[in-house]
Amino acid sequence: MSLSVDTVVVPVTFEPAKPAEINVERAIKVRDDHWVMLSQASVAALKLACELASDGGTVHIAHATLDLSPTATMHGPAGMLIPANIEELHQASKKHALRVLGIVADRFCKGTTPVLHVSPGNPLDMVLDYVGETAAGMLVLAASGRTRVERFIIGSTVDKLVRRAPCPVVVVPG
Repeated sequence: MSLSVDTVVVPVTFEPAKPAEINVERAIKVRDDHWVMLSQASVAALKLACELASDGGTVHIAHATLDLSPTATMHGPAGMLIPANIEELHQASKKHALRVLGIVADRFCKGTTPVLHVSPGNPLDMVLDYVGETAAGMLVLAASGRTRVERFIIGSTVDKLVRRAPCPVVVVPG
């Protein structure tokens, strides 16, 4: 028995990769001198999301960038960052993230219609809002890989999404 979902949302995170860490399946070459790395769980979540939507469904690949808007308030009018600078930084972050997600979609989302979504803000809020906007049939998440103690102390976005998402959630272990 196979499960097929019309609309799947999969949040993806990535971080800069050092040349010694580059793993062929998880590394994304953004420029000749710049690589980013997906976690193993993110790759597994992407593969599962694309498999679930493989019968012509849509895979929404989402990424939350850092929201710098509160920085202007903290620094005040004489601070270094003003709203115009913040918007430029948000746009640069979005452009970079969309480039990475485009490469991710080309690599993992064959047989589906990928949709890329990037916005600044808290990942929990961004994912919940986006799942609602897309009327997703399923949310596929990569587990953080934190220990139980770390999750207890720091909290877990995945745990909160499992409890608050308006659709079924699948968590892929790290």
